[in-house]
Amino acid sequence: MKMKTNIRIIIALAILGLNVACQSEDLLSPSGGAPEGYEKVEFYAEVPGMEEVMTKAVDPDGAGVQQMTVFCFDANSFFITTVTADLSPDAGNPSLSGTFDVNVPEHTAVLQLVGNQNLTYFREDNYRGMSEVDVMAALEASPGRMIYWARETIESIVTHNSAATAVKLLRNQ
Repeated sequence: MKMKTNIRIIIALAILGLNVACQSEDLLSPSGGAPEGYEKVEFYAEVPGMEEVMTKAVDPDGAGVQQMTVFCFDANSFFITTVTADLSPDAGNPSLSGTFDVNVPEHTAVLQLVGNQNLTYFREDNYRGMSEVDVMAALEASPGRMIYWARETIESIVTHNSAATAVKLLRNQ
């Protein structure tokens, strides 16, 4: 219980420090191919090199991102929905970097990027309208799966468009 409280406090502080009160529509990419009410977002992401951890077992096939779920939050950090991003792997490092395309609701302001998370028991309707802190703190890593995570805003995500400016995904070591 104490760990969950600490995680909520850390996320709340991060949100307070990074929360953006307005959204600049010109930073969103054109809605080519996005359904009505959605904007298409494209970003480049990579997983930094694996550090050796002697105390934990690591999923042998979990070296990279096999699936990316984007948790969408509005400008007030309230949960809207999750969407799945499509990956175009980088030819030079296919399992650890590439370009992701995702259609997010137009009023999305904050994106929580979560790779390889098992969401079998995550029921969106139970979390809709809840704060970002509560939704993200409720997620639990699946045993034996390497989970990757990053938090971005709509304004910041569009700057991550190449290997040089890639979103750095954190591992759940």
